[in-house]
Amino acid sequence: MSTTDISWMGELAEKWTLYPYIVDDPSPPQSLQIPQNKGHEAMVYLTFIINNWENLPPRAVFVHGHRSSWHQQGDIVLLVRSLRLSALETAGYIPLRCDWYPSCPGEIRPVTHDAIQWGPGVHRADAENAISEAWDTLFPGVELPQTIASQCCAQFAVTRKAIQRRQKADYERMRDWILETPLIDDVSGRVLEKLWAYIMTDDAIHCPPPQQCACKYFGHCELRDWPVPPAGLAKWPPE
Repeated sequence: MSTTDISWMGELAEKWTLYPYIVDDPSPPQSLQIPQNKGHEAMVYLTFIINNWENLPPRAVFVHGHRSSWHQQGDIVLLVRSLRLSALETAGYIPLRCDWYPSCPGEIRPVTHDAIQWGPGVHRADAENAISEAWDTLFPGVELPQTIASQCCAQFAVTRKAIQRRQKADYERMRDWILETPLIDDVSGRVLEKLWAYIMTDDAIHCPPPQQCACKYFGHCELRDWPVPPAGLAKWPPE
């Protein structure tokens, strides 16, 4: 938003090309225009992919406008700087949060609706129901998984190869769904938040153990640096 301080982006300009989308800017540069301010960050991410399809960079990091947040493990500048690009090339997709809370390992159960409930402050049911209803539109001909899980919270690094596992038309269809859905932005944006890992990897459950994620992808290999999963969720894989 125009009220968000994004001056921190300049600290990454030496090694990254910056695309500072301002979703409520009435007259943005043509390269940073979006069809409508709807669906939160999903509209921006999808628009970037669609508009740059023919010249997508070898790797991209999709982030919110804030430098720090409760759902983010530390300073975003330090987080991006610590990202191991060689590991990204191998993995294709890396979440910028390693901690399992408040998403992995079995958050969304769109068929049986018996997923883990994290608490009253985490609104899972609305996204779960919306995913069930939107699945055939977003992924026509694909069976709805029993479980969908990945680290929160719609911030990730991804390679061009991983993005282009799907066709441009797939991303256009996702964006059209956001433009057309009557769901409020908070819900439609969360639908995509829960699906980015699946979109980029085709893994319905994409929950690398926090310690492995922190060490392998960000070089935080000391025990004190490891995110700790909530009590009762240390067992992997989930039953």
